[in-house]
Amino acid sequence: MFQNYYRSLYEQVKKAIEQAHRVDDAREANFSTIEKETGIKANTILKFLNTYSCQRRSHTLDVLCDFYHIKKSEIVKYKRGIPQSLINTIYEIWDGSEQHANVMKSILKVSHKLKG
Repeated sequence: MFQNYYRSLYEQVKKAIEQAHRVDDAREANFSTIEKETGIKANTILKFLNTYSCQRRSHTLDVLCDFYHIKKSEIVKYKRGIPQSLINTIYEIWDGSEQHANVMKSILKVSHKLKG
């Protein structure tokens, strides 16, 4: 589920770059403006686009989403009655690793037991 979320964000960023720079492939864009505005080096952006490393949260992804005004909470809508605020909080704090997901799962289970 989370991998699909990050893949969707990646695709949104890639599409935004293509549209903003009027290119057919985001890797053809001139990144000097993005670099000046975001502080992310042009080679980091290019590596981000070439390696498709968006199976987890990254600083580059967060900054580019903010730069292109991509609302992360609107990418995936959930069914099953899970409050969107809870999902948004998980995305904000989760670093994307399986280890961190397991720790968060344990914390949620403990908090459920405390519900009383």
